[in-house]
Amino acid sequence: MNFQHEPEQRRFVGSVDGQTVTARLEYSVQGPVWNFFHVYVPPEMRSQGIAGALAKFAFEEARRQGMKVLPTCPYLSGAICLAIRSSMICWRGEDQKEWIMDKG
Repeated sequence: MNFQHEPEQRRFVGSVDGQTVTARLEYSVQGPVWNFFHVYVPPEMRSQGIAGALAKFAFEEARRQGMKVLPTCPYLSGAICLAIRSSMICWRGEDQKEWIMDKG
């Protein structure tokens, strides 16, 4: 599985053998923060680790670009350990409990 960032569409997508897969992670931009609000993997492709691999790719791209991540998607909120392992800085806004994770 190969992943790519499509910043104009504010999403990350996956492809297999050059064929774009409908698996995607969508985000909005709030200043220096990418709000990862939706991850979708087609039912026939679930339970293969695609969502986790796509999320890892997206977190790593955010880090490369110096962005913070707000994971509001329920899947990502539950899998935030990916951010810790990737030494990501994560943030929640003032209206929520604030927290920062940074191993690096």
